[in-house]
Amino acid sequence: MRYLGIDHGSKRTGIAISDEEGRIAFPRTTLKNKEGNGPIMQAIRPLVRKQDVSVIIVGLPIGLQGQETKQTKEV
Repeated sequence: MRYLGIDHGSKRTGIAISDEEGRIAFPRTTLKNKEGNGPIMQAIRPLVRKQDVSVIIVGLPIGLQGQETKQTKEV
């Protein structure tokens, strides 16, 4: 089972894809954020199909003390 990880930031979004066993994730690309999520979805869709991704995981940013941040709410 292959996983796709999304690390959504305020300026850029990082994309990683796991090996076929789903054990190790490898950085794939970094996308510049634009208005809305359309461009990000357009970039992710072909990766999901080509890499036969089974699961998409979105990282949830939290503060150093475990509290929600502005970015947590955006994600």
